[in-house]
Amino acid sequence: MRLDTRTLDVPATQTQGAAADVSTFTDKSVQISGIAGGATVRVQGRIGSLPFAPLGTSITADGVYSFPESVTEMRVDRTAVGTGNPVVSAVLGGRFAG
Repeated sequence: MRLDTRTLDVPATQTQGAAADVSTFTDKSVQISGIAGGATVRVQGRIGSLPFAPLGTSITADGVYSFPESVTEMRVDRTAVGTGNPVVSAVLGGRFAG
């Protein structure tokens, strides 16, 4: 196994970003940066074609967040834009089974 990263789409408005296939990642950690002025995001995941569900709680601070759930897709839901519309980024990292 090797380490790999993938950028997750974080929308500039209050909506969900594009889904990313994470089925080949055995570990899933997401580094969030740019949270400011009340911006809030929530990571969501799903298995197969089931509806997306929240993973963990709302994120209101920069940091690395681990998600042990075995999901096949993840996306970022921007639940609050924040003052000054800060640019928030999310990078998925983990062990890659491939």
